[in-house]
Amino acid sequence: MKNNTKPAGPSESNEAPGYAIRGWQPIVTAPTDGTHVLLYRPEIQVVGYYGGANSGWQINAPGSPAMWPMPTAWMALPANPWRGS
Repeated sequence: MKNNTKPAGPSESNEAPGYAIRGWQPIVTAPTDGTHVLLYRPEIQVVGYYGGANSGWQINAPGSPAMWPMPTAWMALPANPWRGS
């Protein structure tokens, strides 16, 4: 008897319905502990973090406002490719 079930990928087990690209999650599930993540709004994607209830979403980009408008989705950043000594 052959098992036709496909094993879940890295984020398939908790994938949010309606997201076309694997890995994107609703913003309400984003970490709020200062972890940097990729943030999405329809007009732009940036790296940022949640700075708390009074600060909101923050981005570190020259010329950008310290507080960023509410993103709609987030994705974990990939691992650092550099293995320097």
